[in-house]
Amino acid sequence: MSQLPLSINSLSQLPQWLSNQYANAPAVREGNTQLSFSELNGHCRAVSQWFVEVLNLSAGDRVIVQMPNGAHYPVLLMSLWRVGLVPVCLTTSADITELERVAKLTQAKALIACHSHSNLAELAVRRGHGLTTVSCSPEDFSNWFLFPLKRLWRHICKRSPNLADFQFREAIVYHSDSLMLSARSEVDEVAMIQLTSATTGQAKAVQLSHRNLLSNVGQLNHRLVDIGISGPQRLLMPLPIYHSYPSMICLMTWCQGGVVEMASDVKEINHIAELFDRFRPTLFAGVAPLFMGLVQHPLFPQLDFSMLKCTLSGGAPLNQAIGDQWQAITHCVISQGYGLTECSPVVTLDSSGRFVTGAVGRPLQETEVRIQDESGSELPQGSAGEICIRGPQVMLGYAGQVDTQFEQGWFRTGDIGRVDPDGSLHMIERQSDVISLVGNFKIYPSEVEALISQHPDITDCAFGSYQEDGEIKLRLFVVTNNRRLTQKMIRNYCRQRLTAYKVPHLIELRRALPHSSVGRVLRSGLVD
Repeated sequence: MSQLPLSINSLSQLPQWLSNQYANAPAVREGNTQLSFSELNGHCRAVSQWFVEVLNLSAGDRVIVQMPNGAHYPVLLMSLWRVGLVPVCLTTSADITELERVAKLTQAKALIACHSHSNLAELAVRRGHGLTTVSCSPEDFSNWFLFPLKRLWRHICKRSPNLADFQFREAIVYHSDSLMLSARSEVDEVAMIQLTSATTGQAKAVQLSHRNLLSNVGQLNHRLVDIGISGPQRLLMPLPIYHSYPSMICLMTWCQGGVVEMASDVKEINHIAELFDRFRPTLFAGVAPLFMGLVQHPLFPQLDFSMLKCTLSGGAPLNQAIGDQWQAITHCVISQGYGLTECSPVVTLDSSGRFVTGAVGRPLQETEVRIQDESGSELPQGSAGEICIRGPQVMLGYAGQVDTQFEQGWFRTGDIGRVDPDGSLHMIERQSDVISLVGNFKIYPSEVEALISQHPDITDCAFGSYQEDGEIKLRLFVVTNNRRLTQKMIRNYCRQRLTAYKVPHLIELRRALPHSSVGRVLRSGLVD
């Protein structure tokens, strides 16, 4: 049994523990809103009591949280944990069909969403969905709202037109004379349900325990010490926090007494560059499209990066040119990591101080990685095969599904990789994206993309296959900033760099490629 990193055994104790440890230190910033750890704990006390006494929720109930970045997120998560409720983190882009599927899959009792989200309007006219709905507003934490005029505000809340059953501002000012202690959730109970990124099909509902999440916090902190990072940090979070990667980085930062600046508009490069300039982070976490956008931003190289100590990259592999540009501009090496939602999510993190595309570092503390072939036999070092994981951060299982990815205690990831001589993992490809040709030839698209991306005029690319007259053909999609770059020139470049059977039959120029919110190219979105 792994030792938990904090002096708590479940996340239900987290808000009080953070308040005891860090008191009035800032915890979260977003726009004009700033909350200290003490204020965060105070809100959690009121909101968690409101969940139980007004919404009539009980320990173990699932609550869907469909919110953008902002101060609401940590308050909601920690309030739910405090009374043993289980947050189900759902992307804001999920429509009513996906929402209802997830609600049924997880047996959710309530939905908390932004007041303007279309799903609230849809649910308002439907019956029988069984979800208690709560709407949140950007003004919920405004200072003018927090004056002690609670009765007046409850009266206003009831009269305000709203599509939800309840408004979150009621919870913020809730007061009850009854004494309620935080729930004592067991360490191996479900603490959170995260949805996978669904790049290869429908999103799966991953059940993560208190042990999973707290273990990953400790593992991450241990590896960051190897990089030279310890103590409270200033984290700029430009990624949607409903995903497991940004969620874990935020959780780790809070557990070290750091402050998180949340980007409210995660798709706007100008906004993120402005936050970088104003907030001056010591820690930054991103994905490939974000790094690409920032290094190409005209004003970004002019900013002051003297406080930046560590840059983390997750999701899709980052090409060498972008990694080198980032280091040249910021004087900070990007540390690449590998993980999956099913692993809380971090499995490896590079601490070598060198950036090499696909090199994602050694396994974290108490984490084992093995590479196996299709029959389940372990492969020798340096051989490419399926990555399998064993460690305290590996999930309990999928909600509503029979688990088929565990084999003798090992979690089969469906990713292809190899272990290098220094013990670090080299991520190659998703197993489902591997292209198999006649003659047992295999092509890993990510390796091809890494080579093509070295062309100075190619800013993004995606490699895939298509069928023509029963034969598998290869296709390359290219984004370039040079209008003079032709398909013929690209094909000649491919012939110089690639083995003959990997040279694409078809090359298409695109203005942009579709990416998931964690940076992976959505190859299915490129099909005509």
